[in-house]
Amino acid sequence: MWNKYRVIAVIITIIFFILGWYFFDFILEPSKSNKVSRLDIFSYIGTIFTISAFIIAILEILHNISITKSIKDEADKAIQNVLKLKHASKLSFCLSALDSINDHINNIEYVLALKDFRFIRTFVLEDEFLNKKLSIQINLFTNIEDLLIMHRKASAKAPMALDDVKVIRSFILACKAALESQAFNNDEVNKAPESIKASTTTSTS
Repeated sequence: MWNKYRVIAVIITIIFFILGWYFFDFILEPSKSNKVSRLDIFSYIGTIFTISAFIIAILEILHNISITKSIKDEADKAIQNVLKLKHASKLSFCLSALDSINDHINNIEYVLALKDFRFIRTFVLEDEFLNKKLSIQINLFTNIEDLLIMHRKASAKAPMALDDVKVIRSFILACKAALESQAFNNDEVNKAPESIKASTTTSTS
């Protein structure tokens, strides 16, 4: 495949051969008293070919370097796309799991909520990407788990206290905000953990 380096190589080679032909008499200085032998001519032409080949080799190396760099760039892009897809899949899964926990809370299915919560907690703790996304909320997972454990035997007749429900929902919203946001300094994300800490402390006391 032709590219700029090979075009340059051809142009330089042609120019070099033209110059070699043009300066033939100047370099070899043929005259009646100084006859140029066939060996001299052969040596002269060989020198031109050698220098031309050297120039072509250098430009071919540059060409290969450019191809290698291009392949590396394409590979990096492909890897980035795979990572983006992988991260998007993880985010989608976590958001779905958080919605599921919220639904279980609404339906007073605290055992199922606890089961899903423990699963997502393990999933987040074992994944570096999600760990960073939920860096603010991650220390509060234990608080929420304690709340769910405390109310796992609650029923429709004796449901979880409304304040505790609000705490869990606040935590879920904070997690979703962090997962959906590109930054971690979102006000909603930063404020929610404080209310969770205060509420869980009150509930357990």
